[in-house]
Amino acid sequence: ALARAGGWESRQSIDWYRRYAEVVFANFSDLVDLYVLVNEPLVEFGMKQLAEQRMSGEPGTFAIAPGAPQLGRALKTFNHVMLAAAAAKASFDQAGYKGRLGIAVPLFPVLTGDQASAADRDAAELADGVMNRWFLDALYHGRYPADVLQAAEALGHDAGIAPGDAETIGAARFDYLGINYYSALYIRRPQDAPPGYAVEMFVPEGVEAAFNGPVRPAQFRALFARLRAEYGNPPIIVTENGAGFPDEDVLVGGVVNDRRRCRYIVDHVAAMHNARAEGSDVRGYHVWSSHDNLEWLFGYGSRFGMIHVDFDTQRENELRGIAPRGLGVIPHGPDRRGQRVHGKARAEPPVAQAPGAPQRGHSPFTPQSKGRGSPPGGAAPLSSVIRDQPPWTGAPQPPQM
Repeated sequence: ALARAGGWESRQSIDWYRRYAEVVFANFSDLVDLYVLVNEPLVEFGMKQLAEQRMSGEPGTFAIAPGAPQLGRALKTFNHVMLAAAAAKASFDQAGYKGRLGIAVPLFPVLTGDQASAADRDAAELADGVMNRWFLDALYHGRYPADVLQAAEALGHDAGIAPGDAETIGAARFDYLGINYYSALYIRRPQDAPPGYAVEMFVPEGVEAAFNGPVRPAQFRALFARLRAEYGNPPIIVTENGAGFPDEDVLVGGVVNDRRRCRYIVDHVAAMHNARAEGSDVRGYHVWSSHDNLEWLFGYGSRFGMIHVDFDTQRENELRGIAPRGLGVIPHGPDRRGQRVHGKARAEPPVAQAPGAPQRGHSPFTPQSKGRGSPPGGAAPLSSVIRDQPPWTGAPQPPQM
């Protein structure tokens, strides 16, 4: 019924959500003191577009960065989602409940290839504005980025932004920022695109990519630095971080040789520890996910779980992830049978990969197109886009926890 009434594109959704949140607070405030009010509005909008395409009979294409035809609708949706969260927090505070409230947004450092043109760099700057600055500027500066508003206006789109909207979001003063971080994104301007906002995701040749994007742990660390420098170093909870890789999640002898997932997690935790040592106010970290599960509209084609699940039988298999030598083992337990991998991290020899393991699924976040002759791994710096760096391989240097 709410979808038929316009969903998040209707300004009424702000009040719909506030009333829903008030019911949750009234019934669970004695049990819950940490709330994620909304999760991944950017991804949710992309999935909605994909669902609409499939319902119309098209195969559909998923894009994290909204395309030009959808820009106005996307900005309107994001504005209403954040206003709804602000309204819920106001109700929570007025009722005198105790707890911490925040929102979780996916943040994507934006990179360009070494051979990027001026038009590619402009496209990447706007993509950063839509995917990152649109949320962060409203939350911590009480305004929306002028370049994004101008881009929407140039397309003739009405983003539905009323006077005072961004100020209301900033005034909510959420207790923490939830970050869902998976990857950086490479952006360029599509060939033969009409004037104005136009963006295309790509992966340069030679760049390692998980199911959900290029593996760039150093960009995770750089993202924390940006939040310190540009947004006042807010309290942060890493609400999602994880990866899955084609060909890796094959169960052999009760073990999955998920070396690249282990490497990904170790490197990202190291990057986060170093960001904390540099002053970032990181309060928590969560891996996505505990179990393999249904991944949005991509179903069971990709796995992110620390515990392997047989999708045909729903059997949970206790696993040990075998990290590269010198990194030790990342525990994978417990499962529902009450078993657990015990002990501290320890080095073990690698487990053989099953020969001929099939590739299952494709990346929902990584476009299938490769770079137009882009050199491996390169990136040009942008004024608000973080400079690319090689994958982080240093040892963690955590502060005292």
